[in-house]
Amino acid sequence: MKKITTLLLLLFAALVLVAPAYAAEEGEIVDIYPYDDPNALYGPSTPFTLVGDSNWDVTYLGRRYNIVRGGARFANLFTDANADGVFQPTEYGAVSWNAFAVMTINDGDSDVELTTASARTDITSVVHRLYSYFDEDGILQMFEDHIFTYYIHNDGADVTDNADWRFATEAEIDAFDAAETPATETPNTRLTQIRIIRDDSDTDGYVMEPLGYLTWRNPDLSALPENEQSLLLDYTPNHVVIPAGWTVVSFGTNDRGAYSSTDWIKQFPYAIAEGNEEAMLVEYDAPKPEFAGLTALDDDGASAGVQMIVEFQEEGFDLANTVSVSWIDMFDDTTGLIINQTKKLSYKVEIFQDDVLLETINFAYDSETDTYTPDKALSVVDSSVFGAGYKAVYSASHPDGKTTEINVDIAVGVLPPRFEGVADRFVEEGVYVDLLGAITANNGYGVDLTNTIEITVPQGFNYYSPKPGTYEIDLEFTYNVFIAGIPTELTIGTTTYDIDMTKVNTVTNVSVLNYGRFAVFTDATKFNTVGSGYGSVFLVAAADGTLKEWFDRYNWNHMTSTGVVVKDQAQFDAWRTGLTLAEGEFVVGMHGSTNTAGLRNLAFGHPISFVMGTEDFETDLVTQASYTLTVDDKTAPSLFVVDKNYAVDADKFTSVNAAILANVVAFDNFDNQAQLSIYVSANGGMTLTDGKLTPGTYNVVVSVDDRAGNSSDASFTVTVKPAKPTQEEVDQKVDEKVDEVEQQIPVDVITPDEVDAAIEAAIEEALKNQEPGVNVLTAVLMSLGAALLSFGGAALLFFLKKK
Repeated sequence: MKKITTLLLLLFAALVLVAPAYAAEEGEIVDIYPYDDPNALYGPSTPFTLVGDSNWDVTYLGRRYNIVRGGARFANLFTDANADGVFQPTEYGAVSWNAFAVMTINDGDSDVELTTASARTDITSVVHRLYSYFDEDGILQMFEDHIFTYYIHNDGADVTDNADWRFATEAEIDAFDAAETPATETPNTRLTQIRIIRDDSDTDGYVMEPLGYLTWRNPDLSALPENEQSLLLDYTPNHVVIPAGWTVVSFGTNDRGAYSSTDWIKQFPYAIAEGNEEAMLVEYDAPKPEFAGLTALDDDGASAGVQMIVEFQEEGFDLANTVSVSWIDMFDDTTGLIINQTKKLSYKVEIFQDDVLLETINFAYDSETDTYTPDKALSVVDSSVFGAGYKAVYSASHPDGKTTEINVDIAVGVLPPRFEGVADRFVEEGVYVDLLGAITANNGYGVDLTNTIEITVPQGFNYYSPKPGTYEIDLEFTYNVFIAGIPTELTIGTTTYDIDMTKVNTVTNVSVLNYGRFAVFTDATKFNTVGSGYGSVFLVAAADGTLKEWFDRYNWNHMTSTGVVVKDQAQFDAWRTGLTLAEGEFVVGMHGSTNTAGLRNLAFGHPISFVMGTEDFETDLVTQASYTLTVDDKTAPSLFVVDKNYAVDADKFTSVNAAILANVVAFDNFDNQAQLSIYVSANGGMTLTDGKLTPGTYNVVVSVDDRAGNSSDASFTVTVKPAKPTQEEVDQKVDEKVDEVEQQIPVDVITPDEVDAAIEAAIEEALKNQEPGVNVLTAVLMSLGAALLSFGGAALLFFLKKK
């Protein structure tokens, strides 16, 4: 009887599920990462592809699967563009990394049907071959697998309307495997792909049907229309239907490949069959706010991080309002439903110097205009101090409580001179190497300084014919920064006068003419104590660049906006000591008829201005860099055979390789002997017998490899000679031979002297005529036996017994 998934629908509940009582302890949870490498998810680097994190995880059956970036989809956000009640693949986003799992959550109040024109390939960009369906409580309700195979058995009367498939028993599996033609011998058992659905009304607790290989249809129903080719579904089996509140997790190429998730996924259908109601836990870990636009403000690409350069003596430097910060608002605050909206946040910038907070500037975000506005301008960076350094801390927090801080360096000076194209290099040995190659240098403003680069190499390095090795090449160039100072100038009317800036605020008595024509005071306290005399005149300038008053000691005349009044010494002294200067105001003092000519009776409001200049600035900026130069070793190591007529006694070595390698010596032009790999590549069949080399002649080959992979071979012949006997072996063998001969010699045939003579003759004969491969002791005993057998008699017997 056809079972339909709509029977499995339950009431809608919250998306984020509560773990069941028998979920694995947290300490037992094993994380599954893309390529089995956490760095492929989080970075910063990985030997695999950095796929990124979706910040969604699913935990089930003791495993936590980390969904990759773009792998989480939300069905309630799909758009039914043609309003046909179903969703085509063009009506929702493509998958970023389709080789990994895709989680599709339907937290809406309606079922969602995903259609396909290519057997679900277009649903996940590339076909996913395993689908798992979890209800709103996280219970696995259905699993489809059209690639892996399972043993199943049919208890029903046929394979169509009366089919009753279940997992096969061990006995049924054994019978199937033993059958030569399972289709006829065990027709109710199959090894096939499956679809399984939890069904408490079935005696097995589940219902099941076979699937064709790489198809979502039941092969027994192939004659029916496509939408009827399933015993369990009431919709086209190629489609994916996600009931309200359910979550579907499908698995891609890598998840059924060489990675740790495969065995985990294969447990899913058995969890249904065993009645396991462990709930899948779906969790979202909100990421931190993310800044954008800061790297565009980086003035020093050669250094790590972001560095802003304030030009020396630059006026009006301020922080740009082009920086933004955003976060992902995943859930609606009222309904709790997924909204997955990217929103911008306000942020603040704190300015520090030597870890002391100097200023805080708040950038408020206006969602209507999509702009940021600071609450004030930057005011604490002093651009007159070359080399001054500050730290700007950009920070923002989102409503979920996470904060991002980014440190930005602010330096006063010039754009740093820089190298371009510095990178580690590989060259061949013995070939001239241009140590600069594509490396250039510039002053930071595009002026080429490549010809000023100084190169330092390790001692003994010859770049005309470099030897193999790894070398650190140091680079350096010096750029002279000269910034012309601004002249210090006093302008009265239309005439401009150069002022010695060292005399500003430093003159103590204007009647002592050691300062030039004019003494300028911008600091009232310095003026309040200045000395003067008859013939001294003082002009006071307003901040707007006009004359506001003067005092003439020739006649004690004092001019103000109300006119000229004649005063006296006491009034002058009171005026001098009590004078204050507002921002931008200054006093000009002069003395004598020559210096004061034409300047004694200027009218109120007469133009007068002062520019405090700066000194010339000069410094040398030294820029350094280095790279590793690897000279590839292309020369094979040398292998020398020590003895071309190499022969060894059988008992000299207890290892075949040791015996062979003892006759070679290897050298290399770069690696030392400890770094060379010397090995026997062909031993000619040499073996050990009773822990000793087996006597014989062997043609062997020895090879040597250096660390660069260069290799050499050497061939030679090894002759293994029988081992010389020990005294103990001689005594034992003689005793054995005597016992043997004693039984064979007739009585009264040989005397003891004749026995001794026979032994000595046998040894001499054996050593003289020894054949290769014949043990010396064996040869002696053979000769002795032959000699003794030529004698006979009681004398030998007597001797042997005495012995």
